[in-house]
Amino acid sequence: MIADHNITFVVFTYNEARRIEYVLRCFQPFGKIVLLDDGSTDGTGEIARKYGAEVCRRPPCDFGEDEAMAKFALAQVKTEWVYWAYTDEILPKPLLKKLQEVAGGERYKLVNIPRKNLHYGLPGLYLASGFRSPRFFKKGYVDFTGNKIHEMGRFLGRPEEVLDLPVKDEYSIHHCSTYDIKKFEINHSGYSDVESRTGGRFNPIKLLCYPVYFFLRYYVLKGGWRYGWGGFLYVMQYCFFYFNIQAKIWERENEVTLESIEKTYDGVKEKLLKD
Repeated sequence: MIADHNITFVVFTYNEARRIEYVLRCFQPFGKIVLLDDGSTDGTGEIARKYGAEVCRRPPCDFGEDEAMAKFALAQVKTEWVYWAYTDEILPKPLLKKLQEVAGGERYKLVNIPRKNLHYGLPGLYLASGFRSPRFFKKGYVDFTGNKIHEMGRFLGRPEEVLDLPVKDEYSIHHCSTYDIKKFEINHSGYSDVESRTGGRFNPIKLLCYPVYFFLRYYVLKGGWRYGWGGFLYVMQYCFFYFNIQAKIWERENEVTLESIEKTYDGVKEKLLKD
């Protein structure tokens, strides 16, 4: 038996008029859609309502999966099942039909879904792909207490109640990931801010070695070199991102801020004025 609208697709948005219609067309036949919007001014909400979606203004948060945001998001869900969605992703119909089938049964309470990451707009550049994400779950079976960025809470059910989908294109989340360098820097600066606050103490080995490890793994071993300069630039962006996490931890531990540096410059300026 296939459940009729037993799924709510929770979608996080902010000024997504350019991309939101694809998400709405994808999810509309398979369940309810709730947009958790951060105050869009470009017509995102109006487009969503045309597709019958509910639009809620979400409270401020560091990241979409934090405990307070998860509590707010789940409070908007009236169905038994939840899919945690983002506007840079699209799901193929075989995957959606499989999720609908699971929601109509009693065997599973959580589905781990493979993810394919398309980078830099380069066809075929699917690096850092294949790992599964627990995006689809029955309400009440995931605890987000103390959740960290890029994690999806703690499953409260039994191991046999988890379905791991095979790593195939038709069962994968297709993530249209990194765009141009400007957008990457804006988005990932926020991510590195959060990760630096939760990443423990400054580790010089991670500062120096992890970017090298990432480069060797994804450019050399995983074949980023096959995509010319685009593949090289994509990998280097992420190397710099991981470098930045440790650099920001060092800044915090050494109380390096805009104001502390400004005070140093004040001293330089005062000295020059006196001389």
